[in-house]
Amino acid sequence: MSLARRANAALITKLFSAGLTYGFTLVLARWMEPDGFGQVAFFMTAAFLCAVLGAAGQQIALLRFLPGLVHCGTVDMFRATLRAAARRASFGTGAVFIGFLGCLAVLRALGALDGFSPLSLFLGACLIPAMGLVDFQAHLARALNRIQLSLWPKEILWRGGALMSIAAWLALSGAAAPSAPQVLAVLGMVLLALAVFTHLRLALPVRRTKAENPPPHADWAASCTPFWVSSVANVFLANADVMAVGILLGAAETGGYFLANRLAVLLAFFMVAHNVVIAPVISAGWASQDTDQISEIARRAAIRITVPTAALAVVLIALAEPILALFGPGYVAAAPALWLLVLAGLVNAAGGPSDIVLNLCGQERIAMRIAALILVASTLLIMILGLLMGAIGVALAVCISMCLRKALFAAALSRHLHMRVDILAPLSPATPPQEVRA
Repeated sequence: MSLARRANAALITKLFSAGLTYGFTLVLARWMEPDGFGQVAFFMTAAFLCAVLGAAGQQIALLRFLPGLVHCGTVDMFRATLRAAARRASFGTGAVFIGFLGCLAVLRALGALDGFSPLSLFLGACLIPAMGLVDFQAHLARALNRIQLSLWPKEILWRGGALMSIAAWLALSGAAAPSAPQVLAVLGMVLLALAVFTHLRLALPVRRTKAENPPPHADWAASCTPFWVSSVANVFLANADVMAVGILLGAAETGGYFLANRLAVLLAFFMVAHNVVIAPVISAGWASQDTDQISEIARRAAIRITVPTAALAVVLIALAEPILALFGPGYVAAAPALWLLVLAGLVNAAGGPSDIVLNLCGQERIAMRIAALILVASTLLIMILGLLMGAIGVALAVCISMCLRKALFAAALSRHLHMRVDILAPLSPATPPQEVRA
């Protein structure tokens, strides 16, 4: 199957996932009180961001090294690299889980997190290790070109299973609506069940050579820190803003901003659908030093991503208030934040997969420096503008940070690999890719 067809298949899955996600969100917003919905929204967002933080960059490491090892038939090194990545991710996730619980206790003692119950704080934090496990498995499936397996458990089965479980409980108990702790408990249990399902479905290479204790990939250890910083930065702007609103403004305000955030994230589905397909191909291309193929794939992806993203952006901007009103009349106030987040999503698409190319083509340290700068700058902007302007200020900070991020990645890609992968790249004179060593 061609890359375009595989990307289209992934996009169909993502769009189905989007419909289920927004149906799940709509039902919860209608069922629950604003405070309860805000708590669930906060922890669904925080769990994903903290899981990426705890994974210590091993998601990108799987995509960077495993496809090439599979392509070369180096099964022993494949398994050794996978074991090393799993150990590091497990340790990091456990440390983040404990640290996050401690931070929640301190923030609550200081009077932040208004409206959050102690039980919700604990159950919400427990989503972190469960989410970390499922996310690690999803990236492993991507590295093995099991694209649909990487999408279905985390993207579809999680929310679908949780929604059916909650509905069944309400029907059996006769309760009018679920509480935040009950929803968080169901979300965690469904995640653990899906982790078992994914483990059984993954087909790892099993052929062994005579080597008893093969080492992981020679570049794995050196890449861990750069991939760690880059992986956190990749998801920071789409998740940290919701957490900031929850901490600064409370659970009730978080619900409306979360809806704006989730609607804007729909724009990223086109990019994700292509990235999950092109990432292992780019990694394998770099292993064989086929830079011409990498440049061509990335440029085509930028066009295929940006055109539908722009069309959807127009719809979201024009119908922001009516769409938010579907979740409840009190959420219409989040429309200005949605407009700014949509603009950020459009900039992200138009910039192309520059960060993916840098990380998978031996330039992970350059990507790390950019990611670290963006993490610091965006954190300061979110906190400062959030304190000064509230939720709209947080959204404005995200938009400014995204523009800076894409500009820096584009400049680095042009300088170090002599490539352009943004939407305007086909209009510029072709520049031969620079010869660099893997």
